[in-house]
Amino acid sequence: MAALVTLTQAKQQLSITHGDQDAFVQMKLDEATALVLAYCDKAPVGGWTDLTVPLEVRSAILDVVTDLYTDRGDVDRPASRTPSLWDGFPTPSVRGKLNRWRSLVVA
Repeated sequence: MAALVTLTQAKQQLSITHGDQDAFVQMKLDEATALVLAYCDKAPVGGWTDLTVPLEVRSAILDVVTDLYTDRGDVDRPASRTPSLWDGFPTPSVRGKLNRWRSLVVA
């Protein structure tokens, strides 16, 4: 699959100008992309490419990259903006960006 967000875009989002952390940022970018795509259950069957990915999906990936990069568990700080991506509940701002790509579930 083609990258929906490039390493350069992720580094710009994080204000990183050096290459010292490229491998780490790429790992977080891959994780963020997987989390966002798993949340988007209405994505096209063939998926998106870097040219067809909607802006809100790209923006959501960058938001999640920021959260994953910022909260690495190496510093004692308050909880992140991301309550628990692993439970399928990204932040309200990320959910808002992805609303049209997620099926509405009514209980």
